[in-house]
Amino acid sequence: MGWSFLGKFAMWVVIILAQVNGHIGGCLDRERRGLLEFKDFLKSNGADADHLLPTWVEKPDHHSECCFEKLSTLRKLETLNLEWNEFDDSILPSLSALRSLKMLNLRANKIEGLFPPHELAYFGNLERLDLSYNQFNDIQGCESLSRLEKLETLYLTQYESNRENKFNKSIILCLSSLISLKNLSLQGNNLGDPFPARDSKLLSNLSKMRHLNLSNNNFDKDAFRILGALPSLKFLSLESNRIEGPLSNQELTYNLSNLEVLLLRGNQLNGTPPMEGLTSFRHLEILDLSRNNFFASITPSIGALSSLKALSLAQNNLNGSLPIQGLCKLKKLEELDLSYNLFEGILPPCLSNMRSLKFFDISLNQFMETFLHLCLEAFTPSSTLVLVIIVSRVYSHSAHLQTIQTLRWLN
Repeated sequence: MGWSFLGKFAMWVVIILAQVNGHIGGCLDRERRGLLEFKDFLKSNGADADHLLPTWVEKPDHHSECCFEKLSTLRKLETLNLEWNEFDDSILPSLSALRSLKMLNLRANKIEGLFPPHELAYFGNLERLDLSYNQFNDIQGCESLSRLEKLETLYLTQYESNRENKFNKSIILCLSSLISLKNLSLQGNNLGDPFPARDSKLLSNLSKMRHLNLSNNNFDKDAFRILGALPSLKFLSLESNRIEGPLSNQELTYNLSNLEVLLLRGNQLNGTPPMEGLTSFRHLEILDLSRNNFFASITPSIGALSSLKALSLAQNNLNGSLPIQGLCKLKKLEELDLSYNLFEGILPPCLSNMRSLKFFDISLNQFMETFLHLCLEAFTPSSTLVLVIIVSRVYSHSAHLQTIQTLRWLN
């Protein structure tokens, strides 16, 4: 398993400080077991742990001279990464003396019981906390989170696995006391329908929230209304939820005008892509509407999204021709993915003047072969790599087009 640089750094900080501040004395049995597991973990990742930690040994009688440099002596430790181990609930009490911690990663362990663990209240200097992939089974005592006044980033991500937090939708309200929170991931928790509107007012406490990942949670369209209480949001992922039907302009104007990234991939949206409603997002740079059920054609109002740098409408049922007066106004566009649709006709000639475009995918559509060829010849290479992928599933029968399915230019 590869470590991130931050994870490696955290581990070596623990080792070095343990050697400098070595503690001689008896160990609690749970501390002894935990530190031996920690030493084995270092060995499994190629470290010469026997040389670095000679006193961390198992004695035959399990008593007396089993002496460890206790983690609790590392009073200045700021970063600790213990992810992907088998630590249980006892790990947090063992760490409670580390009041200087700013980053704590306990991802993918076996911490069970209530969330939040009351021991979190000891870590008043925490700025980043990862408790993803554990086994919390209920929510209680949320008021203790108010002591984490400096916490800016919290990961409670979940996937289908044997390590599974069992949160419900009240977790979002529980977290509303984290007044400094800027980044939150609740991906994959299957939280279900949003909470009542009267409770959404509590979300306004999270006025500093910038980055929110709520993908894979079975939310419906009410999520937009609820999240309007977070006007500072810049990144919002609602991928793979249960958002269905057409999106009206009103449903997209709930005070989210500062969004820069909006990800709605893998829902059940249909109708015409809601370009007019999205014009209220004046700073939007990345928009992903792929893998939905949109049909009809793209309206010229797409040209009003002048800040767009990346747009994906792939894997829908869009048809008709591309709007000449819309797409070509997106002067900042660098990536455009229209693959796996039913577009037909010709490509707007003005696309060849889009100097910022670096990736352009129109594969598996029904564009006319003759006009594709002419349009390709009109493209002028930009100063950076321009990649155009062309595969027409209806008209690409000539030997010529079969040989230029992928076209690259390098200046």
